[in-house]
Amino acid sequence: MSDASATYCILPVTWVVQDAPQADDGLRLAFHLKSGDYFGVLAAALGFVEERLRGCVESEHDPELQLVKRMHTDLVRLHKGYRIEKRDQ
Repeated sequence: MSDASATYCILPVTWVVQDAPQADDGLRLAFHLKSGDYFGVLAAALGFVEERLRGCVESEHDPELQLVKRMHTDLVRLHKGYRIEKRDQ
């Protein structure tokens, strides 16, 4: 049996998926409005905020957490039943 050891370097595999243009020139917003998922995107983002906030508050009855939860529920409801249309100006 050998006492020799080897050093290995395991590199993580990373996948980057771009769902919309990243420029802040309105393309990202236009992309989500056209695809009809803007309310869903907002709901998902607010869901992440809710998870982080839940880890920071002492109670599920915290007013800020309750506000975020209600807003998340509203956005899910909007995503399921409504779409945004541009107004004629």
